[in-house]
Amino acid sequence: FEKRQENNEFLECEQVHGLGYWYGTLKSEVDRAAKQGGWPFLEIDVQGTLKLKKQFPQTITLFVRTSSDEEYEKRIRNRGTESEEVIEKRLATIRKELEQAQYYSHVIINDDLERAVTEIGTILKQRELEINAGRIKEEEIVNKVGGRFKLSSLIQKRIVALNRGARPLVEMQTKNHMEIVVQEIMEDKIYLDQSGEVAITDDGSPLDAIEYDDAGPTLEDLV
Repeated sequence: FEKRQENNEFLECEQVHGLGYWYGTLKSEVDRAAKQGGWPFLEIDVQGTLKLKKQFPQTITLFVRTSSDEEYEKRIRNRGTESEEVIEKRLATIRKELEQAQYYSHVIINDDLERAVTEIGTILKQRELEINAGRIKEEEIVNKVGGRFKLSSLIQKRIVALNRGARPLVEMQTKNHMEIVVQEIMEDKIYLDQSGEVAITDDGSPLDAIEYDDAGPTLEDLV
């Protein structure tokens, strides 16, 4: 285990409950799941989860808990597998972990196993639908522009223009230039002309007709 730590083979690893036991998730296992077209499903502690979220912000995180601290203590004691010292350490750990539940995507109350499983299944199914919708939208955009190379060129040039002060051609709440450009493409506001330059505005005018703020770019800045 220590050698694998030294070789940076873990996606995350932590000592849990302060009992001297180390747990970790190997990067190779996550890669194996991805190569098979599956989802890595990790059962890890709060420390590991928060580290994972920093590396992969889009990760779905589920904090599974009982409805009360008393119920949690009852379940641990009913197992009859841990000493009083271990039970006290686990209770101290869970109190600290509950403070971190707010940073999870979802909190699942596991007082009814069937209901909890159904809730988790619904969350994962919704995520799957979102991913599939994103793939469909990506394919639609690629086809609309005429290929991935053209799409990449169009996005890069348009983002440069937006960074230099060009006004968005769509009304959106976000300030994320990538999202703005994608929406401009979807609404047929921009495309690459035969010379490979960005063309078309919201009213069909060429880009040299766009109005800019006083500190905005010249036409040369767009190319």
